[in-house]
Amino acid sequence: THFVSEDSVVSFIEQVELLGTLSHARVTLRSVSVEGEKNDMLKLVLSASGSFPEIAHFLTLAEYLPFKIVFEKVSFLKLPATKGSDAWEAFATLNLLSFNGAVDMSDKKIK
Repeated sequence: THFVSEDSVVSFIEQVELLGTLSHARVTLRSVSVEGEKNDMLKLVLSASGSFPEIAHFLTLAEYLPFKIVFEKVSFLKLPATKGSDAWEAFATLNLLSFNGAVDMSDKKIK
């Protein structure tokens, strides 16, 4: 498992977005936040649109990134059909557990 530091968050996000390109899904990052008691989790909320196989491929690729990732929530929505299209949209919350965020110094004492 690889870790993402505060300095490499942008690079990690770019890797996730690249997976959209590779899978032909259109990926949109909705929000990014640092969470956890020790700021040790990076939460990404994103959407992906395209055909069902494209979206499924994107999610599979994200799952196999060399980081500790947990999907908190994934939902699929079938969009209204238009002239032979098989349009879907997915909404996902991805938690990066292999994140080295800011260390909370409030419980540390300096001697």
